[in-house]
Amino acid sequence: ANSSSVIGFDAKGTATTLYKLGTAAKATPDALEMAPTNRTVLAWDNSGVYEIDLATSVTTFSVLSTGGGAIHSGCVDEDGGMAWCIGSGLGIGGIYKGFTTRGLNPRLLRSFKNVAFNAIAWVGSTGHYAVGEANASGGTLAFIARDGTMVRQVPGLRNVTGLDWSV
Repeated sequence: ANSSSVIGFDAKGTATTLYKLGTAAKATPDALEMAPTNRTVLAWDNSGVYEIDLATSVTTFSVLSTGGGAIHSGCVDEDGGMAWCIGSGLGIGGIYKGFTTRGLNPRLLRSFKNVAFNAIAWVGSTGHYAVGEANASGGTLAFIARDGTMVRQVPGLRNVTGLDWSV
């Protein structure tokens, strides 16, 4: 009921900050990530992304392209832009790219009709995006180039709920 929050913890696990996402929130955040500057946190919900300034607690909201669906995950890539995947609704299976951490100038990279993507991550070693399918009977992990072309797929994964790339 418009009470979504982001809680920050220090290295010892003590809660240090609490950010209320305000009345624009339509759901609890589906994904969180530090922005490239390490001064802001990005939190995705069904319709957009919140950028939370850690120094001032100022929260801004950007509506993102969804094709009529719900955003289930987002990530930041090396050029400071972001990508997000649509996991449900009319735009299900859509992978979008915006050119700033606010999602400006978005474009549809690729559409996988009726594939419920639950997670997306930037793969720094190749510059591709990895997207995971939420499918209990066996889904797919797909690697997509920045221009939207399919690079490869790993089938047989079940209910991928999160992805990350480690250096």
